[in-house]
Amino acid sequence: MFQVDRQVFISALIEIGHDPLQYEDLTISTVEAAQFFNIDMDFFEYALEDGFIGQTSNGEVSLLDAAWIHYCFKCDAEISQKLSVLS
Repeated sequence: MFQVDRQVFISALIEIGHDPLQYEDLTISTVEAAQFFNIDMDFFEYALEDGFIGQTSNGEVSLLDAAWIHYCFKCDAEISQKLSVLS
């Protein structure tokens, strides 16, 4: 489900000129992140339940984690679509 390791994602952000620390301290609720990034809430719940990402006491996640989950969700959807075409 998570084809891209979090550290690889962070390294890629650095390579394209972004400072990941700038996003690490910003938080967003999982509901807002799911809506903003157009991600199924089940995907977020799986990431939380299996410890891929953590939540604050307010039920929020870091914006960096939300962006990483978005990228993984996007990759998962693209791979699934390509596999369905092949079958």
